[in-house]
Amino acid sequence: MQQRDHRIDLIRGCLLTLMTINHLNGWWVKYTWQPFGYFSAAEGFVMLSAVTAGWIYSRSFNGLNGSLKPLNRALTLYKYQIVTIGIISGLFLTFPIYGESWVRWLRPLQLDAQRTLFMEALLIQQPKHLDIIPMYAGFMLLLPLLLWISKLKLYWIAICASLLLWYFDPYIAVRRFSIFNLCGDCQYSYFNWFRWQVLWVLGVGLGIAITKRASFLKVLQRPLITIALLGVFVLLYSIKSQWLELPIVTKANVSRENLGWLRLVSLLNFSLLIYSIFYLVRRSVKLPLLNVMGRNSLQVFSVQVLLIYLLKPLNEFLMGNKYSIASTALALLVVLMLAAVAWLYESRLKNIKRTRVAAVP
Repeated sequence: MQQRDHRIDLIRGCLLTLMTINHLNGWWVKYTWQPFGYFSAAEGFVMLSAVTAGWIYSRSFNGLNGSLKPLNRALTLYKYQIVTIGIISGLFLTFPIYGESWVRWLRPLQLDAQRTLFMEALLIQQPKHLDIIPMYAGFMLLLPLLLWISKLKLYWIAICASLLLWYFDPYIAVRRFSIFNLCGDCQYSYFNWFRWQVLWVLGVGLGIAITKRASFLKVLQRPLITIALLGVFVLLYSIKSQWLELPIVTKANVSRENLGWLRLVSLLNFSLLIYSIFYLVRRSVKLPLLNVMGRNSLQVFSVQVLLIYLLKPLNEFLMGNKYSIASTALALLVVLMLAAVAWLYESRLKNIKRTRVAAVP
């Protein structure tokens, strides 16, 4: 069995921490919001998930059985989404304090609870902060097809098709013809799946290349290539920090919702830069608080969303009274709580495993 790469857990834990801080605000958001260029922790999380999915699932892909594993993962994601949104919807409809605080985030539920709950079950209704997991699950359903294409050595076709869809979507607005147009009053995903899919396809392709030890990956680790990627990073960071003013910086080009080309290039360059120096860091590197969150990212993310909703009245009070330090402390407390949740979840799994082993005659 291949040794776990703790570097990936560490990066995933960092991204979860950044997302938590950004969602709860506080004075340090100016340092944690898009700190490395025209991309946020959400884009990084999707890219990292795609790379690890391509890397892990391609190793054991052998046809039908290999196709079932990503589908099972998608089902797990669906279950977590339903439980999380079910708890939030129940609290919203039951307790007035949350009804008042969450009304902007859950207005369709207030207008027509029965219909909205049905749309939530179909993953069409996606309230604020509850749109990442459905997109992740949708992309996981695409993974078996990508693995099949890779097995046929035709992955370049998948990349070309993905880039074409990403490029032409603004002109044909694919979203209008999708299931997301079935409910006029629903809150759809903030993220345009038909543009964000390019992150998934490119990330899965990189993960598959890592599994196959593709020759171009060694090229990325050459010093000159690393220096070139670093130079592009500095250029993009200078543009983002407004040290350089160029006409390419437009609302469309840096759009987060529609993944503008400048945002895409910025993330891809940073991802390749990280990979180019990845080999310099030991696989066993650990920062316990971040690693435990990264190992249990789905559980941590689900609890994170619950806490963001539950603490919204308090956070609004702190921000409304300009208690930015208190709001910052609240964000730090939530990060520590998430680490504790991840640790408790791991401990429970270990206890269950010990019990099962002890029960074997």
